Amino acid sequence: MLSSTGVPVYMNKGNGGGIYLLENYAINRTLISTQESESLLLAIKTLQATQYPELDMVLEKMGAIFKNVSNYDWVEVDFSPWGSMPNEKNKFNDIKQALLQRKVIRFQYVNAEGHKSNRLAEPEKLIFKDSAWYLVAYCRQRQEHRTFRISS
Repeated sequence: MLSSTGVPVYMNKGNGGGIYLLENYAINRTLISTQESESLLLAIKTLQATQYPELDMVLEKMGAIFKNVSNYDWVEVDFSPWGSMPNEKNKFNDIKQALLQRKVIRFQYVNAEGHKSNRLAEPEKLIFKDSAWYLVAYCRQRQEHRTFRISS
């Protein structure tokens, strides 16, 4: 979305990868309305929930650029369900790291009938669809690509 408006955004895959603005790029405040800057901050806060640490710095810079929306604490995005265990919040980041570092993950899978099984999988992609996160991975038990729901 940003790149379509002329903002030079690029992404790096792999260990240490992330989402970046082209170095030395300056945003002209007069080109972006207050509503657009609030939408931009909301988008960055949503990305921040995926635990890209560099987004904290981006939010600080955005707050400095758009002084009228410098308070960006009006929204928090947390993908873990209410009443979840403390490690639930790190589940997304753990899967993301395994995906980026091409590591096999082990997890307990519960199917639609409630049967539990332990799985080994090679994560390929995270998808957020219809209010839930899914993992596309090569399941070693089934010897095929599968989609696993990872959020309640």
